Amino acid sequence: MTCLSAALKYAAMGWHVFPVQPLIEADPEADGKSPYPGTHGHLDATAVPKELEELFAGKDRCNIGLACSDSGLVVVDVDIDLDTEEGRAWFESFKSVYELPDTYTQMTPGGGVHLFYFA
Repeated sequence: MTCLSAALKYAAMGWHVFPVQPLIEADPEADGKSPYPGTHGHLDATAVPKELEELFAGKDRCNIGLACSDSGLVVVDVDIDLDTEEGRAWFESFKSVYELPDTYTQMTPGGGVHLFYFA
């Protein structure tokens, strides 16, 4: 899936997105979280397909940022390593204690997870 096709998929859900520089292990400045060079980060976020086509043109390798407020979302970032048995057990216990509802989730490169909720 290309960056643009993923961005269009998110936009179809009403999410406002923007390109983020990719994670490049050889470059400590390229942390996978900074605005794509030459862009304005969340200030560029949109859900308009034509605008996304222009914004993502030529950016075949990127991450996708999400403007939570513009998208009507709250995202909970669980920074625990779910790749370990201990991490998974802790998270399952946490979910049961706080009765977290099922939701859209996304694994993070560090083994954690993002939980997406409507604001």
